[in-house]
Amino acid sequence: MTSNTRLLKMVAMGMVGAAASFASAQPYLVNGAGATLLQAVFEAPASTNDFIDVDGDCLYAIDGDQLAPFDSGPPWNANQQWQLTYRVVGSGNGFAELRDWGFSWMEGADGDAGHGTFVSGTSDRSLWSRDIFVDAGVTQGFANVNNPGANPVRSLRDGSYLVTTDTTNDGTNGVQVDFASIDVPVDWFVTNSVGSPIFFANPGAEGYGNNPVTSVNKDGTDAGQGNKLKSLSGLNGNINVNFASPDDRTVYSTAIAYVPVAAIVNYGVGMQQIDMSNLRHANATGRLISGENLTVVTRDSGSGTRNAFMNGIGLDPSWGRGENVGPKTVDTANDQVGADYTPSNKGGSSRMEATTLNTRLGIGHTGAERGDSKSWLTGNKMEVLAVRADIKGGNTYARPTLINCLDGGPDGYNITGPGVLAHIGDPKSAPSELGGLGWMEPFTDGNGNCAYDDGEEFLDINDNGVRDAVENRPSELNPAMRNPQAAAYINNFRRSVEAFIAVPDALENFFTPGEFMALNYILTAAAVNVPQDPPPLNGEFIPTVPNPAFNAALYEFVLNESGNVLGTARFQTFNDSVAGTVPTRTAGVAYSDSDATGGSATGQYYVDQAGNQIVYGGSMNLRNKIAGDFNNDGSRDMDDAAEMIAAWNDRNGGAAWQSGTAACVELLGDFNNDGNFDAADVRYWADGLAMDTTTGALDRQAGFEAVDTAFGGNFFGTTIVNGRAYQTGDSRADVAGNLPTVGFAPVGADGVIDNEDLLYVKAQFTNNPFVTDGEANWDDTAEAVGFDLSADINGDLKVNSDDVLAVQRIICVADFSGDGSVNTQDVLAFLNAWNSGLDSADINLDGNVNTQDVLAFLNLWNSGC
Repeated sequence: MTSNTRLLKMVAMGMVGAAASFASAQPYLVNGAGATLLQAVFEAPASTNDFIDVDGDCLYAIDGDQLAPFDSGPPWNANQQWQLTYRVVGSGNGFAELRDWGFSWMEGADGDAGHGTFVSGTSDRSLWSRDIFVDAGVTQGFANVNNPGANPVRSLRDGSYLVTTDTTNDGTNGVQVDFASIDVPVDWFVTNSVGSPIFFANPGAEGYGNNPVTSVNKDGTDAGQGNKLKSLSGLNGNINVNFASPDDRTVYSTAIAYVPVAAIVNYGVGMQQIDMSNLRHANATGRLISGENLTVVTRDSGSGTRNAFMNGIGLDPSWGRGENVGPKTVDTANDQVGADYTPSNKGGSSRMEATTLNTRLGIGHTGAERGDSKSWLTGNKMEVLAVRADIKGGNTYARPTLINCLDGGPDGYNITGPGVLAHIGDPKSAPSELGGLGWMEPFTDGNGNCAYDDGEEFLDINDNGVRDAVENRPSELNPAMRNPQAAAYINNFRRSVEAFIAVPDALENFFTPGEFMALNYILTAAAVNVPQDPPPLNGEFIPTVPNPAFNAALYEFVLNESGNVLGTARFQTFNDSVAGTVPTRTAGVAYSDSDATGGSATGQYYVDQAGNQIVYGGSMNLRNKIAGDFNNDGSRDMDDAAEMIAAWNDRNGGAAWQSGTAACVELLGDFNNDGNFDAADVRYWADGLAMDTTTGALDRQAGFEAVDTAFGGNFFGTTIVNGRAYQTGDSRADVAGNLPTVGFAPVGADGVIDNEDLLYVKAQFTNNPFVTDGEANWDDTAEAVGFDLSADINGDLKVNSDDVLAVQRIICVADFSGDGSVNTQDVLAFLNAWNSGLDSADINLDGNVNTQDVLAFLNLWNSGC
């Protein structure tokens, strides 16, 4: 339900204004970094509304006392208690910045090498009391490049943490990170270097977070972006997570909410629901279990969204690499279709969403609530997939609706992140007047004397009928946070969430951080089922278990009265009546549809077969809805081959294809996202989209044969060593000679089928640590993460000796003399090479020349090739 009965109550009582505080004339600086999934929290005024009376003016809670009103420079607004900066860099990256700079100070300018990742160029967005000063890694507005990270201000280092505009690097001022917003618990981000990495490892298990594979560029060269999670050792020493022996570097966490992460999908994919096992397989390999080569867009490994999503689908986040192409990026140019496009290691949710929107075969992951707040769902630009949690025992395809997210069980929506604020030191150890232990329950100051009087209303959080401290304050406390006002910020957040859980319909909770979290996320106590904490170390996924803190009254309130965005109508069902948004290509480039308009389609639009302009960012027409659907039957499969080749002929001087129609060749066929439709896209189709119309599975052999048949010959112009005559579909064996991009696009082909292809095919299943049974099986994720399905020559979704034999027959190894025929001269030539121990006589490719090679050669010779 979407009605907000609390808002109706407030309006009825005339409580629609907001009071101003009268804090100190010099505000305090609080610095945070981390999650993009929780970005909306730090953009919302509610996050800094006073709930605990931080400034001691007796205006708080329902009074709407804003503690961080924006001001651009001194003399500062007298109502400012805080200035809050927040770097949107991803949860793990924010955690690393807390690790590096939570107990040490930064001085110097933006970009200083000694600052590590704390530079403006790594931030998807940086906020200063909600004002943007960095966007997509580019400084703007009040950014000050003389400060670390281009922070507009610094704080004094005398223990006060008061704001200063002084940029003198004399040890009197600097920047420190006070907290990290993380979509998941801290231990979900910490690597375990003991043991061997495995794709399904749970947090804390041996090998967790330690996948050593790095990304590649689109040409197969090393891009160097790692997939490992985070270490406890930073630029300035180690942090401590041993709560039994706390010190001044101990990291504590404040739980705030469960954050549902949606599996987002471009309408071009043509998919509405998916099994969790298939979603896991796709994110681990870049392809579905069927072999279909969709484009799996991913965040970088420092992203909490990636961490929550991957752990939610039973995948170690360090294995959630998708296409594994390109370095980490916050550059919008890498979101756009064209030469700079990359699908992996997106440095923010906005980059993830823009890339998936521009990727016709794209699936990705982002915060569910962003479908509303960023309008990609409510604006019918992209959709979300319903997921059946089959690996967790689920039987129902569940969308991230409010009721499904509150359920959180196997048949609900259970891909969620238990979001926390991480900080060095315990904010509960702050003075009670700053929200620490012993904080007094808030009251309504009816007579304005700024003191509680008998009979005045108060929020009875502990439900004992007496206005008192919420809990006792012990004599021994954990180590406190260094910045008392940062502790007050955390406590203000925590106390308001706890109060909302205790009495959700209390007017004192209006305008508070707790209310904001309840309207946009899932408060912990409202969830029926939650991820097991701690996760089992020997499991293959994190199970969902009944929530020990479940509050039935809060559940009912959130479901029926809160107006939570996940309860809006657009989340309930897949909108199949629209086709999404037209992708944006890099401007200033002539693409394959440019000739149709005299070269004018270089930065604003595509061109359909009737000559009409299809403007970037506009609504996609239904004819072009499904990428690859050249024959317009509503699906992408083997039956599209003939029309696809006809479209290719059109773009290459042949007969017009579907002239006068709304079909757009590039929107239908630009599978590799370079902006064009060309032979590389045809190879992509044959290698990864040639789906059998009966089984629904990829058949590479049939795909390459279909391309050649439709073309009427050797479409790719492939040659075969020794001058062998080309046969229909032989190009399927051209898989090596150039560097591969496994799972992304088949760029390894070099135009020649030879011994290099033979060796590449055999390497997929021999001496491969991921393959232990003699053949590489694509439906086994444990094996699929370690081999290239492009080496499946006979189209059975396995790579084994049959594929080696298929390549040998295409090459015709039995024609050892290379004279174009198979006869006794070849036997003599082979035996001469065999007697000399030449590598060419190693027919079975085991690295040895022995009698097994004689038998292998004679088998090929007897078969005629």
